[in-house]
Amino acid sequence: MLRSGFVNWLGTFESDRAVFSESQIEVMDCWGVGVRFGVVPVSRSKAYWAGAAACPEARGKEPADHRAELRALFRGWPSPIPRLIEETPIERMNKIYVHDHDPIDTWHRGNVLLIGDAAHAALPTSGQGASQALEDAWHLADCLGSAASLEEAFTAFTKRRHAKNAAINAGARDLARSLFATDRALCEARDRRSKATDYEAMVQGMARGWSSGLPMSGRPGAPAARPQA
Repeated sequence: MLRSGFVNWLGTFESDRAVFSESQIEVMDCWGVGVRFGVVPVSRSKAYWAGAAACPEARGKEPADHRAELRALFRGWPSPIPRLIEETPIERMNKIYVHDHDPIDTWHRGNVLLIGDAAHAALPTSGQGASQALEDAWHLADCLGSAASLEEAFTAFTKRRHAKNAAINAGARDLARSLFATDRALCEARDRRSKATDYEAMVQGMARGWSSGLPMSGRPGAPAARPQA
């Protein structure tokens, strides 16, 4: 069984002419029943994209099958999704059966320490994989510089990082369950909630969560600095 419950097809698209207007150079995220497609243009002629679908178990990942699988899932979806599927070369596509792991309490033994995904792999719905690995590196350096021994440094590092990453892991799973629900009524209720969301407040909340424990003001662990009116 594929515990994450979904599979990702990833692609990088490049054209020799403009495909996106200036107003379209922004993230596009479309949801369906058990399926999702996101597009991130990086210029008027380049983008990377990800199509995803609920999938209870691995069923093969032959490159020759990628386009047909995507066509079947996203036929009739809004522009430019069909075009990206058709015009992205197969060699620029990949299919990933997504996994994470439960939070673990022990990140070190002797002089061996887990950091990044080895310690706290979260689903890509967290949007925080690389960011949390970079945070690990910063905090580890700080702990090593202030501790009297490796054991003390590694213990302090784990204590500092565990709760935040466990919360990110749980949040990513919650979002994945919502995005890849296969019950139409549940998806319709999700979409209604999405339309009623206060996105400014949501973004501020995400910023507070993602910046927690960072030296936004003073030493690690200090509260994030509040913007001045």
